[in-house]
Amino acid sequence: MKRIATSAALIGAALVGCSDQSVALSDRAILTELDGSDWGIISPNGAFLIQPKITALSCEQNWAFGHHDGSGYFLLNLETGQLSSQLKKSELSDELARVNLSFTELHAVESFDRYFSGCG
Repeated sequence: MKRIATSAALIGAALVGCSDQSVALSDRAILTELDGSDWGIISPNGAFLIQPKITALSCEQNWAFGHHDGSGYFLLNLETGQLSSQLKKSELSDELARVNLSFTELHAVESFDRYFSGCG
């Protein structure tokens, strides 16, 4: 299993090297385009924090939250790396309220670099 995780991290790092677009969400998380139009969030060492197929994202304070095609919504703490995933929209709203945030409109990730300068 460790070999699979290591291989996935190396493949992720290689794909990131080929990416035309990536946006630092924090010093610990990078939103990056993989394979043309698939977006994922990686750590600076290339390990996936959230696998590709992120379709929409928003950022408030030290939190990133969004939608992942096929597995629902997610909430990522950009300081600790703590991830809540496979959430329904109502569950995401509840998780955001728990950390004193409210649900805001998610932005399509393919246009992120046009208006986004990071989180925090």
